[in-house]
Amino acid sequence: MKKAIWVGLMVWSTASLAAPQVLMDAANAYKTGGAQSFVATLLKDSVTLQLANLSATDLQRSFESIETICGSFTGMDVVREVDVAPQSKMVYFSLNYGKCALFSNALFYKSSKGEVLASVAAYTNPYTAWPRFLIEGK
Repeated sequence: MKKAIWVGLMVWSTASLAAPQVLMDAANAYKTGGAQSFVATLLKDSVTLQLANLSATDLQRSFESIETICGSFTGMDVVREVDVAPQSKMVYFSLNYGKCALFSNALFYKSSKGEVLASVAAYTNPYTAWPRFLIEGK
């Protein structure tokens, strides 16, 4: 058991923090064009919402409701990246607003068109979005 935990931690500690370009582009679009631009950029070439039976409008409304409570989007911090498979990367990041943050995770798939969003989740509670050791440093 100790060996498995150590190997898992070793994988986490060697992850690169070069966020997928689509995530960086989406954060920049959010600053200049708001939630609609963020969602449109993040979902470029992605089938994520189709698979989840959601619409881009639903996702956009979620971010707009956060802005109503927390204020304007101010930026993004990439906290950790993990290559989970040769074609997939999990990214843990925070979306920062004037009064609070959304703690997020997103899985990106390396397609023929580049890295595209495979799934995304955002929560006000970091323990819901991130592994415990990432928050507590244990």
